[in-house]
Amino acid sequence: MGHFPKQVLIAILLGCLGPGGVASSSQEPLLSHCLKATGASEEETILAFHNELRLALAADDPTYLTLLSRYPLRVYDSGAGIDIADAASLYSKADTVFPEALRSRVLDTDPNDVICNSGGIGYGNGLLWANVRRDGDTERFEIYSVNLPDAVTGRSPGVRFVCRTAEFRNVVDRRADGSFRFRTWNTPRLISESPDLELLSGRSDMEGTGVCAHRIFWFEDQDATYSVSEIGCSKASPPDHAVGVFSMRSGGVERASGWCF
Repeated sequence: MGHFPKQVLIAILLGCLGPGGVASSSQEPLLSHCLKATGASEEETILAFHNELRLALAADDPTYLTLLSRYPLRVYDSGAGIDIADAASLYSKADTVFPEALRSRVLDTDPNDVICNSGGIGYGNGLLWANVRRDGDTERFEIYSVNLPDAVTGRSPGVRFVCRTAEFRNVVDRRADGSFRFRTWNTPRLISESPDLELLSGRSDMEGTGVCAHRIFWFEDQDATYSVSEIGCSKASPPDHAVGVFSMRSGGVERASGWCF
């Protein structure tokens, strides 16, 4: 952890603040745009977070990032999402959650190129998201979502998503060659037995933005399409403990669907 010397921290701070510690005029368009889009009421709130985020990402002490994050912190890799439950967990996993590739892209983001919408502020073309939180009359921005760049985890093998329904047990994993695989065991079939269905060469997409961002995996078998996805934002309210949605379509008609647990 930590690849930025003290001189770099000073340079970043000077780049963020003008004489006397006030915002430089080049950041005014950013602040004005984000103020309305994110629903924040104070430009100083956005500027304070922007400056502290840059300092925290450049520092060699992950304590600063734990102070700027909301828990549970949602972290997405190339095909799955995990929750960092608390500050202690984030501190111990800071190198994984905030790898050098992500830090560099966020720090290289021009202030006028950040994404500002109802989901919050997106840095690095959506790699890191923060939104406003209010405690009484106090408001502050907090990191609530991190999308790890593909350069870090995009082709690493391993399980990406597990979906259990009353009828099926599904698993999506990524193999050593980078391809996605989908396997299904119909209950009560044992997982020690061969799966009832195995599909290769699937694809993964990220849908939605901000708090609605979620991964979805697609696999095709002749005229049938299977998909499993994390929970994003929809009109349907997921039941307690649901982690995703499963669907199978054939001939343009949905033949099976259900919540994943």
